[in-house]
Amino acid sequence: MALNKYQKQAAAKYQAGAIGDLGGQVRVDGLSELNKALRAFSSDTRNDMKETHRKAGQIVVDGATRLVPVRSGALLASLRSAPTQRQGRVRVGSAAVPYAGPIHFGWPARNIRPNPFIYAVLDERRDEVLRLYEERIGTLIVKYDLEPGRAKAPKEKPSASNFKSYKFDMADLDSPGTFK
Repeated sequence: MALNKYQKQAAAKYQAGAIGDLGGQVRVDGLSELNKALRAFSSDTRNDMKETHRKAGQIVVDGATRLVPVRSGALLASLRSAPTQRQGRVRVGSAAVPYAGPIHFGWPARNIRPNPFIYAVLDERRDEVLRLYEERIGTLIVKYDLEPGRAKAPKEKPSASNFKSYKFDMADLDSPGTFK
């Protein structure tokens, strides 16, 4: 597959160290294990990391607002943090703003040069995003008494043997709704 001139320029900048990870990702070692451990507790803990993902995405969104090209403001307005339980994402564009991809990645056939504003901000703020994850993961490890590197939660899941069974019959009722 032949590279166009913009891809060649991006590859040269990457090899020279002028820009960072072209994939636009930050990898956090142990995050999947932490998510598994949190899911083992209860439904309340499942969303603990989602807020962290939202904040990490917002760091990138806040930085990208100064780099987004603005004509009508629609592209800037479509910039948002879109967290899930497992990962943080930054989204740009919508059905009403279908040109977000060509603006960010370029479109040589239409003479649109790439403006990778999301990747640029992620490269600038990568350390800030990583610090946020380090702090939050440390807090959750202490809060739920998890051991780093262990995928299972220390507490056992409820089983049928942990519950007591109660029997009663209608003779145990004094009046409707009250017990003897």
